[in-house]
Amino acid sequence: MECPFCQSLIVDDSLFCDQCGKELLLCPLCHKPGKGKACIFDGSKLVPATSLKSDIENGEKTSEKREVAHETSCNEEPEIQLTNARLGLFLKIKSGQVIGRTNALFADKLGSLKQISGSHARIDFDGSDWLVTDLNSTNGTKVSENNTHWDKLPLIKPDTPTVLKHKGFLLIANIEFIVEMKNRETTNKTQRL
Repeated sequence: MECPFCQSLIVDDSLFCDQCGKELLLCPLCHKPGKGKACIFDGSKLVPATSLKSDIENGEKTSEKREVAHETSCNEEPEIQLTNARLGLFLKIKSGQVIGRTNALFADKLGSLKQISGSHARIDFDGSDWLVTDLNSTNGTKVSENNTHWDKLPLIKPDTPTVLKHKGFLLIANIEFIVEMKNRETTNKTQRL
């Protein structure tokens, strides 16, 4: 990742920049470094990397100690949410729905974003993975596990389903979304937390 203060390249899980020595501030939602008070990508309040890392470690230790089981109903339909808090976009999508500016779901929210095509992309759930398919859009679609270098990533091929990752990123034209998957377990078996 890049230090937001001195722009040096540093190890992704750094707590401090090894070049300028400043403590890194991270977004608790997208885990991107930043400076100032808020994440420029989703508007979340930035927190010191040391506190975020200790929260993650404590959460992992707690979940390792507890073996809590829960039932997930077969009737719950999986859902995915695409979030761009900076633009106030929180899009809850079910399998098979099309995202677009004019002829699709959320046209009322995306209508002013002229870079997005009328029917830009379709989101599908195949039983195990969420997929995005670009519908021959003008400005394309990109998928990434992190959002640091969109300019270096190729556009996904039109009409080719591409796997989305939980807490990954989706770029529709030039609008970035964080991907969050809801009801990911679709079996009625007991699941460990």
